[in-house]
Amino acid sequence: MAEVRGGVITQVLYSIGVAAETGLDNVSSATGEAFTSGAKSLEVLADATSKSIEKLTNSASSAIDSMTKK
Repeated sequence: MAEVRGGVITQVLYSIGVAAETGLDNVSSATGEAFTSGAKSLEVLADATSKSIEKLTNSASSAIDSMTKK
């Protein structure tokens, strides 16, 4: 009976270990995906900011050109 109980306890502990490992893998994967998504968002934001600055610079340059031509 003790051997059966020991085997059951071992199996339960093994199952808990597998579940914990799977959970950690899922957390790790989700964290990685979140960082990747965040990086892409920052990339898009940086690109949009760069384009806005470029448009502003072009507008200012055009305004200065039109003022100096008069």
